[in-house]
Amino acid sequence: MQLKNTSRSRLESVVLIVVFAAIFVFLLNSVVMEKKVCRERELISELSQLRSGLALYLAMERVMPDNLVQLCTARYRLPGDGMNRAFVEMQDIRVNDRGEVLDPFKNPYRYDKNRLSITTTTEGFQGW
Repeated sequence: MQLKNTSRSRLESVVLIVVFAAIFVFLLNSVVMEKKVCRERELISELSQLRSGLALYLAMERVMPDNLVQLCTARYRLPGDGMNRAFVEMQDIRVNDRGEVLDPFKNPYRYDKNRLSITTTTEGFQGW
């Protein structure tokens, strides 16, 4: 009789461990997926801000900025308004050691001055 209870309690322990491991993996996967979704949303927002800022820069300055760092740090004033405004209103501008502005996935944005385009180099999002 004692052997059956020991076998049963071992089986119960193994089942509990497997259940808890499955729950842990599920929760970890949920957190990772949520981070990816947040980064995707941030990428869409940043691309929109960069593209709008580029159009505004071209309209106000009548030239294209040399690079994205110049676009992100340049400021302008409206006639009759004393406020210095940014062409790009991004919370956190990430720049790598080569002077490239980085997307939320830490990959550089691609700026094509001739085609007036800004894209990301992140795999799977290049067509955005």
